[in-house]
Order: sequence, then C-alpha cells, then structure tokens
Amino acid sequence: MKNSLKVSIAVIMLSTTMCTGVAEKSKKANAIAEHSFEGSYDWKNHMVDAERKRDAAGKLLSLQSYKKTILRGMSFLLEDHLKWFRGWEYSGNKQALTEAVKLGDWNIAHSTPDNWAYGNMPYSTFEEKKPGGFRDKSGIMPDKGAIMALSLIELYNASEEPRFLQAAEAIAQTLVRNQRADGTWPFRVDPETEEVVEEYTSSVIFAIKLFEALDEINQNTQYRANRDQTWEW
Repeated sequence: MKNSLKVSIAVIMLSTTMCTGVAEKSKKANAIAEHSFEGSYDWKNHMVDAERKRDAAGKLLSLQSYKKTILRGMSFLLEDHLKWFRGWEYSGNKQALTEAVKLGDWNIAHSTPDNWAYGNMPYSTFEEKKPGGFRDKSGIMPDKGAIMALSLIELYNASEEPRFLQAAEAIAQTLVRNQRADGTWPFRVDPETEEVVEEYTSSVIFAIKLFEALDEINQNTQYRANRDQTWEW
C-alpha cells in the first residue's frame, strides 16, 4: 500500500497536465477557435512583479537574502510539504492506486498522436480542456515526457499493468528518435511539425534516468548509447 500511495503522489505531482482556467468565460474567450494554441487566459496581466529596490549607488537589490531563500526552500521540503501529503501517506486509503491508474490512463489517452514527430508524448499544458496554450503555445517540453514516463514505470511496478510500461517505452522511443547529435532536446518543440518553439535545452537528467530504468527492467543495454550521448553533453 505504501508503494501505491507513493505512485499516486508521484503521478499527480509529475503529471504534465497543468490546468489553468478562468471562473467566467468572456465573449472574447467564447469566440476563440476550438483548437487555438494561444488560449484565452490573459496570463500576462495576472503576472505580479515585485517592487524593484535599489541601493544608494543605484544597483538592483535582491528581493531577499540568499540565506533566507535557502531556509525557505528547506522549510518547505522538511516541514510544509508533509502537511500537504500526510493524508495520503497515513490514510491507508485503498483507492489510492485506483486513482493513480485512472490518472495514468487519462494521460496516455490524451498524449500526442502516434504518427507525429513527437508522438505518444504528454502535453505539458492543458488550458480550458484543450492541449497547449499558456506559455507552451503549440509546443510540448520533452523533459516533461521523460518525467511522465518515470511515473508510468512507478505505476507499472505498483499495478503490474503492462500498458503503463509500454507507454513509458513509447515515450523513450520518441526521445531516442528526436535526440540531437549533442545529446539534447529542445526546451519546447511543436510535437507535430518539429518546429522549435523555444531552444534552450530541456533538463536531460530525466531522460538519463528513464533510459537507465528501462534497461534495468528489460535487462539489456538498448538505451545505453543514448544515455551516454546525453552524459557527454
């Protein structure tokens, strides 16, 4: 049961289905095309910029000290997040694995089409029940696909349902096909056209972990060369 609860949290936390929305849709939102990747949420006007402060010489001051930043981060890791997840961790709720399986199946069903350049990949963003939008626009983030695949492997280990391992393998194969010569992937890329939406490289460590995990499960070295190529980068 401990493993199933862990899987539930991992899938929920690492799921790349980031949902944004508005309480009431305006007339303008209703007029947006069904498959618009721009979305209707006016996120730019909802961004909050902190007040800029400068010292006597006019140099920009940090919002808080480095020490305070580290202490706040450690406080969240060691204290606050346990308050959020304690109910999952100690409830013994047998429905945890059931809910994780439902979420895993949903993400598989809403992945990119198999025949696309980046097929079988999860969307990084869903806005108003449509894939894409917000800052991703038409793109996906390949590193989020690797994160999802790692969660699917955890789900496979807990449920023993082969479809979750197969989905993780499909993501890995897509990453292999699209791995660049230097071992990286674009940060954001259009999954259908391969057009780079944002170049700065994705976080490659998750792909490395995925390649290693699958080789361990399959007891072979199928992905070793891809892993090494990324390590070299």
